[in-house]
Amino acid sequence: MIGEIDHKAPSMNINTPEVLIKPVIADLDIIQEKKSVTYEADLELNPSEFKSNAKASFLKEHNCDVIINPHYLKTTKIENSNVVGVTYVVSGFPATFKKIYQTEKLEESVRDYNTMNVDVKREDFTALDKVGKKGSELYLSLAGGNYSGVELGYFSDITKGVYYFGSVETYTANEQINFDITDAKNGNTNQRSSAFNMSSFSLGAGYRLPLTKHMNSSIFGGLNVANMSFNNPVTGFVNKYRIEGFTTIGLRAGVQFDQDIYRNISWFGKGFANIHFLPMVNSSAEGDGFEVSNVTLPEGGQLINYALGLRFRF
Repeated sequence: MIGEIDHKAPSMNINTPEVLIKPVIADLDIIQEKKSVTYEADLELNPSEFKSNAKASFLKEHNCDVIINPHYLKTTKIENSNVVGVTYVVSGFPATFKKIYQTEKLEESVRDYNTMNVDVKREDFTALDKVGKKGSELYLSLAGGNYSGVELGYFSDITKGVYYFGSVETYTANEQINFDITDAKNGNTNQRSSAFNMSSFSLGAGYRLPLTKHMNSSIFGGLNVANMSFNNPVTGFVNKYRIEGFTTIGLRAGVQFDQDIYRNISWFGKGFANIHFLPMVNSSAEGDGFEVSNVTLPEGGQLINYALGLRFRF
């Protein structure tokens, strides 16, 4: 069942000598005590109707014609990134029309006010729009910068701000890796790799801290496994070995800022460092007698990464 209440407030702004309008004066009986009403919106209706329906609820509840100095407090409840409830608290002074009449001559106070160029629309004033979020949340992030990557994350309770994530990225690096090779023929020699491509996989956790209603900051960290593949493998002709790159196990730490764009879509910017430990050589050989040592990764083992991207919440 759907009930409708029409409340019309027509306005005319005619300022021509051909039209003569007799003013209509209304005397109001205003209740001196401020009243309020709580309206739970029907989410099946158009959201543009919520506020007018809240106003109609106030007029019906307090049996009045006009709300003097109305205030609208809106609360939106969100669970799992979905709006599950919208509540309006409308407050003001109820007023009823005591007498409506036309006059040939305006009173001086009314005439003086009518000549003022004052545009006051108090009914459009919203005291507060408060959003309450709870429940779990799943998100998918797509990023691009000095790397390309995908991240899947999960908030078990978004009111606490703690989340868990897994991510996969690919990089193109111009840095080189220094390392030593010891073999039976040449003894200890220093080698330098060509540029390399890197792919990594990370698991970790983070904490989201709200900055404003639609903007958040986050800190995060976790474990990282990275594979660095040389563009030109290092080879040895005597012992017939081929070093194709390194695999490392390390840590990840970074920060992120994100801002809502539309409903469950936001953009973000993030930066993080992969701190590499335990480099393991990826090699193949037909003979024995060579050893890799003193591996020096770029920037002391830390690769600073940055990207912009989009996040989709579910």
